[in-house]
Order: sequence, then structure tokens, then C-alpha cells
Amino acid sequence: MANRKVLLVFLDIMVCFIALYLGVMLRFNSLNISEYYNAIGATGILFSAIVLTTYYLIGLYHSLWKHASVEELVKLIFSSFISIVLLFIVNEIWFHHLPNSVFAIAFLLQTGLSGASRFSYRVLRVLKNIFISKSYKNQQERRIIVIGSGFEAAATINNINNRDTDGYVLALVDRINNRGAMVHNVKVEGTLKELEQIIQRFLANEVIIASEIFIEDDMGFTLQICSKLKCRVKKYDAIGDVGHSNMIVDIDPKDLLGRAQVKLDEKGINTFLKDKTVLVTGGGGSIGSELIKQMAKYKPKHILIIDMFENDAYLTKLYIERKFSNIKVDVLIASVRDKNRMCEIFEKYSPDIVFHAAAHKHVPLMEKAPNEALKNNILGTYIVAKCASQYKAKKFVLVSTDKAVNPTNIMGATKRVAEIIMSAFNLSSTTEYSAVRFGNVLGSSGSVIPIFRQQIEEGGPVRVTHPDVRRYFMTIEEACQLVIQAGAIAKGGEIFILDMHKPVRIRDLAENLIRLYGYVPGTDIEIEYTGLRPGEKLYEEIMLDTEATETNHEKIFIAIQKEYKLDIIEKYMATIFKTIQSNKSTEEVIKVLQIMVPELKPLNIQQINEGIKQ
Repeated sequence: MANRKVLLVFLDIMVCFIALYLGVMLRFNSLNISEYYNAIGATGILFSAIVLTTYYLIGLYHSLWKHASVEELVKLIFSSFISIVLLFIVNEIWFHHLPNSVFAIAFLLQTGLSGASRFSYRVLRVLKNIFISKSYKNQQERRIIVIGSGFEAAATINNINNRDTDGYVLALVDRINNRGAMVHNVKVEGTLKELEQIIQRFLANEVIIASEIFIEDDMGFTLQICSKLKCRVKKYDAIGDVGHSNMIVDIDPKDLLGRAQVKLDEKGINTFLKDKTVLVTGGGGSIGSELIKQMAKYKPKHILIIDMFENDAYLTKLYIERKFSNIKVDVLIASVRDKNRMCEIFEKYSPDIVFHAAAHKHVPLMEKAPNEALKNNILGTYIVAKCASQYKAKKFVLVSTDKAVNPTNIMGATKRVAEIIMSAFNLSSTTEYSAVRFGNVLGSSGSVIPIFRQQIEEGGPVRVTHPDVRRYFMTIEEACQLVIQAGAIAKGGEIFILDMHKPVRIRDLAENLIRLYGYVPGTDIEIEYTGLRPGEKLYEEIMLDTEATETNHEKIFIAIQKEYKLDIIEKYMATIFKTIQSNKSTEEVIKVLQIMVPELKPLNIQQINEGIKQ
């Protein structure tokens, strides 16, 4: 940086003398101007001092050559004009060394030469980029193929041309047939289906995805080709352009899902949340904390974070206080199992809206600790739901799971009971109760992505339970946005089903994640199949064998469910209390759960695992 500034200062001094020398030559239309040498020397020293001072004050020595822009050019012209005016005034008052017309000519020359010195970097980059495709000798250079042909492709090429010192875009690949089209002197060489041949023809070592809409199948195909050819994969990120930061970023695991951004009813959500007191149980967890961060945008009056574990809950509080200083936020350390503590909180704060996200969700662990699942997922839901009714909350939203559908495990069955509790309270209360059911969340605590990443970084193997296991996935942002949206449109009694798209095969997810790291699955990083764990299915379901009705949101549906009266739930809860107190065995807990969830049918995991093939 210091060397660059010294060079710029030296060039600007040289330009001042050259501009005056040529100005005198052009003024007198003669090469013989020896009589003006002394005047040019004296005036040049003064001119240089004025220019350097003016340029420094305007900030021209803080800009990077490769970021030279129209804005910088305007600054340069303005600074040069001010400098020449000051020089003219000094010459008129004291020196009278040179004719006035020389200053007008010198202004044009000095501005042009100073501009050329600053824009030369970009000019050389463009010229080099035009001819780079003719030569592939430098193996260290990034030889780039861009997928896309619209605005994103143009922005990507512009970003690389202006900012990268070792990257060159050789060709474009389009998802539709725009063969032959040119974007910033780069030609569309073919479609995505021809990606492998185009990479090989241009000896590319990097592919940048410059398309906002890139479906899961296209992403998988691209990663497979690039992994095979040892080609890095990155993406264009328009948000990253703020403050001259790099727009070319690594692929995030959530991009593997190929999701378009969720469209929300902002007006409806604003009415739902603005100036309300909102209570979130499990508010320190991955789902609960993201719910809080998403809802804070709609300016609730007061957020209550309920959690047993203080660290994550406190970090969420700090985030809200930092980003949304006008929102009051409190962390209340409490267990949803504690009836007295819950009643105390509801009585003191009278929340308008309750999001119940506190739950045990780990399937194998709940198979080993069934009574803990009863305590948290059933008893905890009952207590919070009852408090919401007793203290007249306006809405109660239960965060549920696809594992509640035809459950094969204790965790799923307890969440189905939680849905039934919600439904029963809705029939007997002025509070509007609803549940939102969705599948696995990428990035949540305990999800497969962080585990797979750690295994890849350790050199493998990546452990997958079964080659055919499939799961529904959402990004954590998408899930929480839709939970809030569902809460806003709820009228009471609904079990909302979020559009989870197609189920994802975990094996494919693991392979694509390995490819993101630049490795070849099965060669560089092995995949090891460990067998399904207790309670796990091969395939999850998103609803029971009932019809679903549409809502006014394209990604949210409503499952039609059997209704249960509260007196039945009260009797059942007495059975749950007895079961918890007597610490029943897993088999006995299953029998108790089957009273309300007769569809609960544990799987023969050993039989399924016997069919695993490497």
C-alpha cells in the first residue's frame, strides 16, 4: 500500500512537468522552447505541490487502481481543475512566467495523463482477459467458467475483472440455450448439459454459479461434474458487494437444497407481531433463537426467552439488544416441566403470543430415555398450553415435526401427543392454538451437516446410517420464517404443514458435501454405512393419510385431523403423570403412548439394516 502511494505521487509529479512542457510546445507550435525551461521548472514545482495537496485532501491516494471508477474520475477532474485555477491565480499575481493559454492546455493534459495512470490497471486487466483463453500455461491462475448469462453473470465477470489478480473468465455456460451470446467479451459456449466438455476444452479449474435460481438437481449435477474434473465450485453473492467486499463466495451447504427465497405476507406478520409481548420456549436453541431473530424484524414490544440453559439464551438476548435496541428482551431461566414457574412467568408478563419450541428431538436418545421425552414433549407442552389458556394469550404456536406422522419412535409419538394437546385446548379456550410441522433443519444443533463437515475435515469416513435413508430438509431461516407466517394466518386448531419439497437422500447429501470440499466421494473420502439407529425410519412422512387443504400461502398447507376434547386429554395426562413417576420401561411407555397414538409402530431396525449394501 505504501509503495503504491509513493509510485502514484512520483507519477503525478512527472505528469505535472510533462503537462506544462507539452502545453508550452503546443502553445507555440514549436519544439524549440529552451527559453521557457526555467519557467517550466519553477512553475512545475509549484504545480506539483498544489496537485499533491489537492489530491491528498480529496482522497485520491486512498483508492485502489483496480477499483478505479467513474466516481474517482470525477474526483480527479475536479481536483485537477482546482489545482490549475490555483496555479493560474499564483502565476497572475506573482510570477507571470507562462502565457495564460498554457494553463488551459496543461489542465487537459494533466487530467488525461493522471487518469490514464490510474485506469491503466483496469485496461491491462481487460486486455489480458481477452487473450488469456489463448494460453493456459500458468497453472496457478484461476481459469473460470461462469454458469449464467444475465445480470448475475455480468456482475460476476465485472467483479473478477476489477478485483481478482489471478482469475480470468474463459467462457459462460447457460442453463437455457443462449449459445453465442456475449457478456463483457465472454461468450456463452453451451448449456449446463455440456458443462463437462466445456471445462475440459478450456482447461478450467473453477466454476462460479451466477444464477439466483439454481434447483437442487442442477446443483447436484454441477457438483458431480466439478468433483470428477477436480474443479472448484463457488457462487455469486450480490449481497456481498457492499463495501467492495468479494461477491464470489464458497457454496453453503444450504445451497444444496436449491430453494428460492420464501415470500412472506409482511403486512400480515407485522399485524401479528408488532407491539406484542412474545414468549418463546426453548428460545436458546437453534430453532427458538432463529425464530426470535426473524420475529424481531417486525418490532414486537417485548420478547421473553425461556430456556433451561443460560448461555445460548443469553447470546440470543445480546444479539437482539445489539441489532434491535428498541425491543425489550428478557431471558427467563426455567423448565417447561415446572408448572409453578411457568404460571409465575405467564402471570407476571401476560404474553400475547407463545411459540412453544422447547422439546427433546433426538430420536435414538429418546429411545433410551423415554420418560424424559414424556416429561419434556408431553408434560411440558401441556403445562405451557394450559398457562396460555389460563392467562389468555391470543395465540399459541407449537413447533412440531414430520416424525409425528405414523411414528415409529418415542420422540415422534410424544410430538404427536403434543399436537393432540394443542388441538384439545383450542376447542375449550379463547386462545387460538395451532401447530407447525416440518422436517429436518439444516444447520440446527445435532443436524447431519455439522457432523458430516467435521468428519470430512478429519479425513473421513463420513458415516451415513443407511444408503437409502431419505429425509425432508429446510434451511433454518426458511423454517422459522414459515413458522411465523403460519402463526400469523392461524385461526385456531390447525396443524400447518410446510412445503418441504422432495425428500433428500442422505447419501446424496453426504456426497455433495464431500464434493464441496473438492474431494471425490469413495476415493478421497469414504462413506461408511452404520445402520439405522433405534426408532429411525428409512423414509419420513409429512402428513397422515388425510387430505390437506391449501392456505393463502403457497408453501403452507393444513392437515385435516381428528379433534380431541380436553376432558379426554386431562384423563390421559393423569396416566402420563403416573408413568413418569413410576419410571416405566420403554415397552410400557410405548403402550401408554399408543392410547393416544395407535399408529405408533416400532420398526424392526435389525431387519432393515441387514439389507445394507456398500
